[in-house]
Amino acid sequence: MKRLLLVVMAGLLCVAVVLLVGCQKKSGSEKMTGDRVEVMTTLFPVYDFVRIVGGDRVAPVLLLPPGVEPHSFEPRPDDMKRIAHAKLFVYTHKEMEPWAVRLFQGMTQPPAVLEAGAQVPLLPVTHHNHGGDHHHGHKHEHHSKARSFDPHIWLDPHNAVIMVQAIRDELIRLDAPHAQEYRKRAEAYIAQLVALDQDFKMALEPLTNRTIIHGGHYAFGYLAKRYNLDYHAAVSVHANAEPSSADLAALIRGIRSKKIKAIFSEELVSPRISETLAKETGAKVYQLKNGHNITKADMDKGVGYIDIMRYNLKTLREGLSR
Repeated sequence: MKRLLLVVMAGLLCVAVVLLVGCQKKSGSEKMTGDRVEVMTTLFPVYDFVRIVGGDRVAPVLLLPPGVEPHSFEPRPDDMKRIAHAKLFVYTHKEMEPWAVRLFQGMTQPPAVLEAGAQVPLLPVTHHNHGGDHHHGHKHEHHSKARSFDPHIWLDPHNAVIMVQAIRDELIRLDAPHAQEYRKRAEAYIAQLVALDQDFKMALEPLTNRTIIHGGHYAFGYLAKRYNLDYHAAVSVHANAEPSSADLAALIRGIRSKKIKAIFSEELVSPRISETLAKETGAKVYQLKNGHNITKADMDKGVGYIDIMRYNLKTLREGLSR
């Protein structure tokens, strides 16, 4: 009887040890998850840069829901709770997300804040007599402080490098023990961005037609400047702006006189103006991706910034070669 009791007690002890080890492993796993740097990001490019540079050390969250056009976006109370819980908040530029500048006023324990594009020189938006109105006369807050600058800085891969470097440095500051990991991932990704830039130059340089007629808002100025393209947008930087009838007529005359065969629209923005220009001139519509945000389908596929830019390169080359 005593022997049987000893056997039972030994068995119970083994079970207890197994359970204890299992609990310890689970606690360790939870601790690793909890140790990740939670980063709240605004637009898709900064989300993707944080995701790549941060790797497994970072838990990035995209504030903007997939498929939503960002120009009129304002964070909701639920968003504010998520932001307050994060260790780092990353946005593009105060000209792109002016609401981010005042977001933390009155917050008792705000996260660290990074303006990823702070070191990127802003591009003035100019007016073309034969194109649409590129002045920032609309009253949207998107350009309340500096209405004459284009905020779509990420569409130049060189600017993307500057943003990646800023994100790398901030992650190192917040998580110094893993600095080498952040440096290695940033270095590898910057090499990909440099290769992307070279591919754009090699593919677009031979083209004789270098005029981009865009039936949307002024979003591709940085890309055009980087690769020496002549860019004309139908409306200002505000995605919901409308061209006047006089501006539209002037743009149509310019398309006809230059015998332009391609009109470009943009993802997540109505193609109505582009389709009108194409109908009036016999041109074909090609869709570009401005990269502010992506569709849910693309998010599920794991589409990244470089994928978007390579799609744009293929589309530009095809359209401008007509």
